[in-house]
Amino acid sequence: MGWSEWPAWVKGGVIGGVILLIADIIFSFWPFYIYIIHPLAGENYYLGIFTAVVFYFIIGAIIGFILGKIKSSHEEK
Repeated sequence: MGWSEWPAWVKGGVIGGVILLIADIIFSFWPFYIYIIHPLAGENYYLGIFTAVVFYFIIGAIIGFILGKIKSSHEEK
């Protein structure tokens, strides 16, 4: 099952999670980044990253779901 066969909400979730992970790699040297992007991290950095990835996956999945519904309604007409 390739990328083109995935539902839109899964694509959106994967894109959201990947964008966050790339931002983590790029901005990891900035000391205040963890408190801005991962406010729930506190003392446990990895729990904060996991929580943020799940959060951004959910946001991306919602956006992908909405865009998928819009695209499918245009294809039906």
